[in-house]
Amino acid sequence: MLYTFAYTPARGIDTQYVPVRISGRRQNTAQKFILQVMADSSTAQAGVHYKALDEYYAIPANKGDTNVPIIIYNKDPGLENKSVMLRFKLVVTSDFDVNLPTLITKAIA
Repeated sequence: MLYTFAYTPARGIDTQYVPVRISGRRQNTAQKFILQVMADSSTAQAGVHYKALDEYYAIPANKGDTNVPIIIYNKDPGLENKSVMLRFKLVVTSDFDVNLPTLITKAIA
């Protein structure tokens, strides 16, 4: 996913929605999942470039997908001359396994 504040430099904050979809049957209870920042391949900094991710997110009961809000900030003056990247991935929880390794990562640049 690509995002830029270049066209709206006065905007200090925005939200990117990341779709998360399950593979398998829907459940009649909410299912928790975790998005984990991939620190080794991210250049964005929590609190500076984005709001730290929540401890967990949930797909509502009887649903097969959700959109996770990723709040991004435009408060680093260095963004006028450089880009940053936030990479994150789904990790195993008691509600979900992550058996599709090519589909569990996402990035916002």
